[in-house]
Amino acid sequence: MADCACDPCEEAAASSLVDSPAHFVRRRPEEHGKEEISSSPCEKPQTWRWRLAWGLLIGSLPVELLLKYTAWRFRRQLLLLDIPALSLRLEWTYSENHRSALGFLQAASVELRRGIYAACALLTLAASVWVAKPGRCSAPTRFGAACYVVGGFGNLTDRALISCVVDYVMFTAVFEHWRIYFNLSDLILNLGFGVLFYQLWTSGADATHQE
Repeated sequence: MADCACDPCEEAAASSLVDSPAHFVRRRPEEHGKEEISSSPCEKPQTWRWRLAWGLLIGSLPVELLLKYTAWRFRRQLLLLDIPALSLRLEWTYSENHRSALGFLQAASVELRRGIYAACALLTLAASVWVAKPGRCSAPTRFGAACYVVGGFGNLTDRALISCVVDYVMFTAVFEHWRIYFNLSDLILNLGFGVLFYQLWTSGADATHQE
């Protein structure tokens, strides 16, 4: 039988082929030894969830302004939920909150207060543009900061227009000893606080684990 003569060049070329379930991929010489990055769909970040979250957050601002205007315009009271066994009540109402972190402005004129609140709203809007830019921080941190921007803008709009915050939901519990007035902007602010607190907690835990 004739001996099989194998070309060394062909052996080298064959060794550079990587068997893939779909096709063969020829590596370049300089790519040998480099770690391969998987392109499996399971390992890709599920960006649709963040897109949905951002869409809901941005869409909540015009909804909030519409709800505030409706409550201010009609000023009616409507029972939404009543659980007598737990002494819980949830009502649509109208309430004006004149207290704020900028309460020291109560001594100023109405025109001055509205101008300052309008300037704060514009600064909040500019901050939202800065926060939304990718690469500045992680996605959850950007989302948490954006919640503060949207919630703050919703309440600052009220103060710029009527010098107070409009609350349209009243929650009553414990035989009316516990009564809370709030709006959608307040809930968004609380959501932002929760997201940022969680990010701070997890980042601190990761740093401790690495040490």
